Amino acid sequence: GEGGGRELLEPVLSFEGQVGLDRAVRSAVPWTFTPYTKPTRPPSAKTLYRKQARKEVEKAHPTWNSSRVRSTIARRFEGREPGGPKKEEKRELNRRAAEMLRDWERKVKGMRAKAWRTPDLVQPVMSRGGELSLMPLRYFEATLLDPPRPMREGEEWCVAVGVCTKGFRLVGKQPGWDTHSLAVHSDDGKFFHNNETREVGLTFSSGDTVGLGVRLDDGAPAVFFTKNGRFHSWQTRLEVRRWGLSDSSPQERCCLYPAVGLDSLCPVRLNTGGSPFLFDLACKKLWKGLTGAVAGEEHDYASW
Repeated sequence: GEGGGRELLEPVLSFEGQVGLDRAVRSAVPWTFTPYTKPTRPPSAKTLYRKQARKEVEKAHPTWNSSRVRSTIARRFEGREPGGPKKEEKRELNRRAAEMLRDWERKVKGMRAKAWRTPDLVQPVMSRGGELSLMPLRYFEATLLDPPRPMREGEEWCVAVGVCTKGFRLVGKQPGWDTHSLAVHSDDGKFFHNNETREVGLTFSSGDTVGLGVRLDDGAPAVFFTKNGRFHSWQTRLEVRRWGLSDSSPQERCCLYPAVGLDSLCPVRLNTGGSPFLFDLACKKLWKGLTGAVAGEEHDYASW
């Protein structure tokens, strides 16, 4: 470029063979990081009461199952059944729960702040003005370019944008079809892992840019997607041991590879950070608290 500048190159993937033969490519350089454990959220006042009242109720009603014991304790705590805590006891339970919650929030806030200063977690991010900043995440974007010819009748083209471990086979599979990968697929817009799907409405085609990121400042790594410069959705958290990212301790360094599945004639241009991303990673929505924000957490997708 002029003024002694250097042109930044972005790799372009292209396949010219027969559509229908699933194959994938992955980065030669993995994302490495050392995940850490987020402190467990403290119990509520109701949970504290249940713990202290459980033995008493079980002793008084030895034939009751655990479900009936729990529901009875809950009704007593809420005042819908006699035998619950008195006002003073309930006030003390609420005070203890509030104090533990404040302490937990201080720890989480400190943990998140520390992540921004932890070399193992941060990734250099280039702004549109060419300035570099460090953020506790991993992120890349894939842009689908115009194909050499239109899709023919009977053909079904698909590009998958995801991540995988070293154990993912690159031939005969799309990312998301096994336990070693996850991805969103262009043809149906679904999120895939272990060949299980979830409707997320993220279809894309030539001219679209899809980004995949892993946020690392909130305990278990949280996966998100973007489309055409806008935040799209949180999808899941990664449990290190279940995913095979670590052979022993959760504190071991983990490796994930950006991966793209190719069953399409659309060339795919990749940006792993060598030039500014279309999505602004300083977006406030990306860094909000994640409680209840990650899709499927309530259904144990967090253990993927």
